Amino acid sequence: MTKQQVIDSVWNLLQDKSENLTKQMVEVFINDTYNQTCWDLVKGRVKNFDLCRKRFTGIAVTWDSAAGVYYSDYPAAIVPEINAEMIVSTIYGSGLLFYPSSEKRQRLVQDLTSNTLNTHIPTILKRERVEYKNMETYSQEELDNGETPTPRIATVRMDLAIQFKEFLPTDVVYMPAGRDYEVKQLAIDFIKQLPIMEVRNG
Repeated sequence: MTKQQVIDSVWNLLQDKSENLTKQMVEVFINDTYNQTCWDLVKGRVKNFDLCRKRFTGIAVTWDSAAGVYYSDYPAAIVPEINAEMIVSTIYGSGLLFYPSSEKRQRLVQDLTSNTLNTHIPTILKRERVEYKNMETYSQEELDNGETPTPRIATVRMDLAIQFKEFLPTDVVYMPAGRDYEVKQLAIDFIKQLPIMEVRNG
């Protein structure tokens, strides 16, 4: 179903609509339940999110001079509490291998000889952006001598689990692990202010 069809289907299932209720409000409730269902499934170790991701291309790689790191902003709001399990083959670039890492891991390997020979690009997934290590085209000595920081690749591709509200109305939205009914029913219960635990445990 497209995003608009999902909204319309929940709207049509609401038999007693409040005068103040709008389809925009329905979208907000669906967004909350969609995000929560994604996170619940991740906590339960369900990893089949391939269809739920949206592909973004041409995402710029930017230099943060204050932090001394290359980064890319997320092109859309990701599902809250997202982690590496929800991003498959996080980022791709031409002929380069990107892989999820962490700041702690990078501190542990930064002085190893093998690390200086490694051409792969570790990516650190943060709440607000993705940061890259080993993205620089110049050595530290060249940078110290005044070379302008230049990334090895200017743009990247991301496959992201984004929030429901970030899909376009015409985008096909795949509910996490086929949980179409659960997402819609929880949205309806939120709108009607019904206890949701009974539905989720039923």
